[in-house]
Amino acid sequence: MNIVRSIRHLLMFLMVGVGVGLTGSIIVLQAVNVQSTTVSAATIDDVYVNFQTILPASSLTGPIDTSLIEGQMTDTAGNIYYIVRSLSASTDPDTGEAIPTAQTGASTAHQADIISAIQSGDPSTLTALQQLGFYPNGTSLTGVVYWNTIGNTAVPLTYDATNVAETNPDGSSVVNILMMISTNAITLPVNFVTDGGENIATGSITGQVGTTYFFSHDQAALQLPTGYSIVSLEKNIGTFSVDSNNQVNNEPIIVRVTKKILPLSDGGQHDDGNKPAVEVPAHQNAPEQIVQEQISSKQTAVLPATGTHENVAWLMLNLALLSLLAFGRWWVKLQHL
Repeated sequence: MNIVRSIRHLLMFLMVGVGVGLTGSIIVLQAVNVQSTTVSAATIDDVYVNFQTILPASSLTGPIDTSLIEGQMTDTAGNIYYIVRSLSASTDPDTGEAIPTAQTGASTAHQADIISAIQSGDPSTLTALQQLGFYPNGTSLTGVVYWNTIGNTAVPLTYDATNVAETNPDGSSVVNILMMISTNAITLPVNFVTDGGENIATGSITGQVGTTYFFSHDQAALQLPTGYSIVSLEKNIGTFSVDSNNQVNNEPIIVRVTKKILPLSDGGQHDDGNKPAVEVPAHQNAPEQIVQEQISSKQTAVLPATGTHENVAWLMLNLALLSLLAFGRWWVKLQHL
């Protein structure tokens, strides 16, 4: 089957499943498949084909936004994969419900052609799948595609009971085609803004699309300009996201800052970066205070420690004064006799 026609049929039908209107008639994949079907002797049952987009949890550097995933699965080693999208290959345009894509015994060539196009990285196919929502903006198809279970790359020739993911009570079967994606890394600006609204510096934070972030006070401090302190943070919690053009869709993180005030040794303050005030001794402009301090210190002085010539001289002077005082008192008494 021609691969271009196969992809066209799939994409046109998928547009109905994801709510994209068609201007022409709807082409049902089931009809295309039935045309190339070789019916086996076994009982014929309906087959529903789902395309699931999966993301390895191990590829993420941060926690994923759980609102963006539909579930998860594990491989035989226990590794976790998030189901990011799960869309039916065939959907009723009126009810939105899945309808059979094929029947048991039908050829899988149609799905095999689409898988081959994804694996080869066909640009038109990848672009169309993203536009239809099969994988989110800000992510990329890796080219790895599995049939029903992670690790199974073999595409069977026909649909039968041995190669389906599950069987419904009514006998119908479900096939899951798993397309693996990776997430792109984007960078958000972090603006350091003063009280007056001046943007004095711009930092950044980087993460993968679909993961959440919390830009903390400690992280802001690592990028804080010298001479400033943090007042508050705004818009610092969210999910890394892009718009339909794969451009950053987040608002910048705002860090409110103020000029840091450093204390002086005399208890005053000055803005960091400005020349601090010169400390002036309290008595510099008061000479009478110096004189009073010197007089007071002599009146209340205790004999200083000995061991120097100055101390000996001070001691001798005090003894002479005491001797003179005692002589004066004796002389006064002598005059009154």
